[in-house]
Amino acid sequence: MHHKQIVFINYNTMDLLTSTQDSFCEKTEIYMNNLIRSSALISSTAEKERNRFFNKIEKKIVEAKAKLK
Repeated sequence: MHHKQIVFINYNTMDLLTSTQDSFCEKTEIYMNNLIRSSALISSTAEKERNRFFNKIEKKIVEAKAKLK
């Protein structure tokens, strides 16, 4: 937007927070860049982390199903 930043944050199903405040946009960009830098790709590398991630999700699904019975 011609060097203007805007942040959209979806904080529940129907509501959206939108901000064009420079300081908020800059802090959000810094936060997201730090998050990306410290993240691991689960698509092609870090096989152990990928397996741990999906095993943890699968365990939660199994536990949730057991509670429903």
